[in-house]
Amino acid sequence: MSSSLSVHDLVLERHGVELARDINFDLADGQRMAVVGPNGCGKSTLLGVVAEALPVESGSLDLHGNSVGVLDQMPGLGQSESISSWISDRVGVTAATEKMEKAASALTISDSAETAEVYDKALKSWLTLGGTDLEERLERILAEMHLEVPLEQRVGELSGGQRAKVGLAAILLSRFDVLCVDEPTNNLDEDSLVWLEEFLLRRKGPLLVVSHDRVLLTEISTHVLEFDPALERVQMFSGGYDAWRSERQRDLDAAQGDFDEYQSQRQELKSQADRVRRSAARGISTAKRKKSKGENPDHRVYGANLEGATANASKARDLERRANKLEEKREPRKQWQLRIAFPVADTDPRVLVTAASATVIRGSRQIGPLSCTIGHSDRIAVSGPNGSGKSTIVKMLSGELPPDSGEISIPHPELVAVLDQDRQLPTADNLFAAAESMIPDLASAELRSLLAKFGLGRDDLSKTPDVLSWGERTRLILATITQQPTRLLILDEPTNHLDLLAVEQIESALAEYQGAMIVVTHDRQLQQMLSFDRRWQVDHDGVFQDLDSS
Repeated sequence: MSSSLSVHDLVLERHGVELARDINFDLADGQRMAVVGPNGCGKSTLLGVVAEALPVESGSLDLHGNSVGVLDQMPGLGQSESISSWISDRVGVTAATEKMEKAASALTISDSAETAEVYDKALKSWLTLGGTDLEERLERILAEMHLEVPLEQRVGELSGGQRAKVGLAAILLSRFDVLCVDEPTNNLDEDSLVWLEEFLLRRKGPLLVVSHDRVLLTEISTHVLEFDPALERVQMFSGGYDAWRSERQRDLDAAQGDFDEYQSQRQELKSQADRVRRSAARGISTAKRKKSKGENPDHRVYGANLEGATANASKARDLERRANKLEEKREPRKQWQLRIAFPVADTDPRVLVTAASATVIRGSRQIGPLSCTIGHSDRIAVSGPNGSGKSTIVKMLSGELPPDSGEISIPHPELVAVLDQDRQLPTADNLFAAAESMIPDLASAELRSLLAKFGLGRDDLSKTPDVLSWGERTRLILATITQQPTRLLILDEPTNHLDLLAVEQIESALAEYQGAMIVVTHDRQLQQMLSFDRRWQVDHDGVFQDLDSS
C-alpha cells in the first residue's frame, strides 16, 4: 500500500502564538523532505502536527497510510522507563498493543461485524508496526551497536552516548508509514551515522527530516521545505539540499535586486521632482521681483515666465505621483544570525593541561588511562563510538570530573571555557538570573543586549532553566564564552541544537580562534573545516589513544 501526505494552507501555532502560515506541500512514497529554517520558526511544531501529536489549528492535513510517527534523538521524557518500554512507546507498539487488547476484549462481549472489523484493523496496525518481534529486533540491534545493557535498565541511568544509541535504535526499529525525525544525528558516532543514512535512504514511505547536519541533508533529501523569515514565506523546493541552497540564494539576490531597483527609481523620480520644484520656485520668485522693480514692464513676458514656472510646479507634482505609484517592493528581512567570536586572553602559557595516567571508573568499566600534555596551540579532535567515554574524557580535562586514579593538572583554569554535552546551567530562578551568575561583571543592560544578540529575547529571560530548549541552553552558554578571554576551548558537540546559519557562524568563529581547542563532534563538515592537528580516539572499552603519538 502506498503512502502520501498532503498539507494545504496550514497555520502553525504554539501556546497561542502564530509561528507560520500558508504551508502547502505534497509528499509521496520515496520522497524525503528536509525541513530547514532558524530555531523557533516552527519546524518541530510542524512535525508534531504531521504526527498528530499536536492539533491542526487551521488548514488541512491529509494522510494516506496506516501510521505516522515522530522521533527525535534527544528524548526529554520517559527517563524512568525501561529501555524496552521506552522503545515500544517510541515506535508506536505500546499504543497499538493497547488498542488491540481493547478490541480483543470487546470481541468477547460482542462478535458483531463492526467489532470484528475494529479488531482486524487494530491487529493489522500492531503487525505493521512490528509488535510481534520488537524485543528480539531490539536485542539484536543493540548488540550490533556494542551496547551491552539489560533491556529493563532505566533510560535515565544511561550515559549520553548510550542514550544516543538507544535513540537511534528507536529510529531504526520504527515501521511508520510516514516518518518524521527531529535532529536525528545529535551525538551519533561515525558508524551510527552510516546506519542512520542507510536506513533513511532505504525507507519507502514519505520522510520529513529536521537536522543541522549538512552532510546528512545533502545525502538523503529529495525536497526541501524552507521556513524563510527573510522572504516571509514557507516554500517547498525540489532537487535536494544543495539545489535548494543555490535556488534560495538566487531568490534572495533577485528580491534584493528588485528592492534596490525600486528604491533607485523612486529616489530618481523624487530627485527630479525636487529639482523641477526648485526651478519653478526660482522662476516665480524672479518674475515677481522683476515686475515689482519695473525691470519687466512687458506683461506678456511676465505672464510667460509665470506660466513656465507654474508648468514646472505641475511637472514636479506629476513626478511625485509617478514615484508614489511605483509598485512597492519590500526590502528582504534580515534573518537573525548568531554573530560570534571567541576572544583570546593576553596570557599565553605554553602548557594548559597535563594528565598522568588519569582514569575514571563507570560501573565495571574503566575509562582511560589518559596521559597527555595540551599546549597553547593544539587543536584536538576526539572521536570514538557512542558510550565509549569521550564526554568523560573531556570532563576530566576541564576539571569538572576528578579522576578516580592518576592526576589532572590545570595550571590556569581561568583560561579554560567549556561547552559540555549536557548543556548544564547553574541553579537559578530564571534564564536572566542564570546569565547574571555566569557573567557577573556585565551590567544588566549590557547583559540583556548580549543575550538578544544570541536570540534570547525579553520573553525568554523569565523562563526557568528547566524549561529552556536545548538550543536556548546552547546559545546561553556560548554567550558566556564570548565574554571570557581564554586560551583553551573544550567543546562537546558544539553544533548540536543550533540551526544551520548558527552552525556556520560557529565554524567561522572556531576557525578564527587563536587558542587551543579540544572538540568532540559528529559534524563531518566541521571536522574538515577546523583542520585539527591532533586526533584522539576512545574505543568501545574506554581505552584512550593519542593517534599522533602511536
